[in-house]
Amino acid sequence: MQVGLTRDEALRMAERMLTMRRFEEKVYELAQRDLLLSIYHLYMGQEAAGTAILEALGPGDKIVSNHRNHGHIVGRGADLGRSLAELLGRSTGLVGGRGGTFHLCDSALGFLETSAVLGGNISLATGAGYALRRRKQKNVVAVFFGDGSLEEGVAYEALNVAAMLKVPVLYILENNNLGAVGLHEGGLAAANTSVKRFTQIPELYGITTRQFADGNDVAGILAAAREAVAQCHAGEGPVFMEIVTRRWPGGNTVMPQLVTGVTDLAMAWGERPITGAHADWIERHDPVIRLARDLVGASIVTKPELRQIDDRIRGRVEEAAAFAVGSPFPDPASAFNHVFA
Repeated sequence: MQVGLTRDEALRMAERMLTMRRFEEKVYELAQRDLLLSIYHLYMGQEAAGTAILEALGPGDKIVSNHRNHGHIVGRGADLGRSLAELLGRSTGLVGGRGGTFHLCDSALGFLETSAVLGGNISLATGAGYALRRRKQKNVVAVFFGDGSLEEGVAYEALNVAAMLKVPVLYILENNNLGAVGLHEGGLAAANTSVKRFTQIPELYGITTRQFADGNDVAGILAAAREAVAQCHAGEGPVFMEIVTRRWPGGNTVMPQLVTGVTDLAMAWGERPITGAHADWIERHDPVIRLARDLVGASIVTKPELRQIDDRIRGRVEEAAAFAVGSPFPDPASAFNHVFA
């Protein structure tokens, strides 16, 4: 149960998490219509982590994301139409159609960068944290990365520097290795390491660490993230949080597959049975279904309220998709804009 959430917090959590989910379902739909032609990743199954961290951050805090960035961007409040337009390479996109899915970014919301280069964003966030410290700004840099990033040497160097200089950085490892299908089974590469616990790495440098084996514990993650932000504001950073989630089954192939179907909130309270090959994941590990079930079960939010929120978000996503699909591609004459050489 999501005890520890106020009603206002619960409503914001539900709004943010449903926005992430409905956005990603629409991305998948547009990709099936051959409107999104590149490889892409979806944030499904990890919404609880992003939702809690974003709730803990203030408006002046900075964020660095990775290749699985859609949820972070729209969860922070980015315009859904411009976000979808960016994924479709349209001129009305957040960065003019030049960033696409792997570099979706909104600097107006504090995003410094998103990058598909494993581990690279850890070093960028460390540098940004150092800049905040030099400027004596009471803000934090939150950086999201996956378990594969901790195979890169730059991650170790960055964590060492961060610890020595006490930079105000919140390192968020979104570990979705649990349930991953490896290359030998026809899936994507999973983390390969001899480290028994990923938190051993930051602990080596004396960095405060927190591990959440239950990556859907929104209330617990939120409380820990607020403590981490306060610690960084007090000049006692950095902080490292590992949030473990069981990978969404549709994310085990190069191109995502919506094997769990479009999310139906009725499954959260038993009005629709949960069936199919991935019923166990939906029942036990889907963060959207878990949150809805817990909020209704604890009488924090009612079923009609959740449905009303969901209907409103669905409408916004449909409007965003119409805007994106109807937007023009960039003028070919602008191809060399922003190119230094």
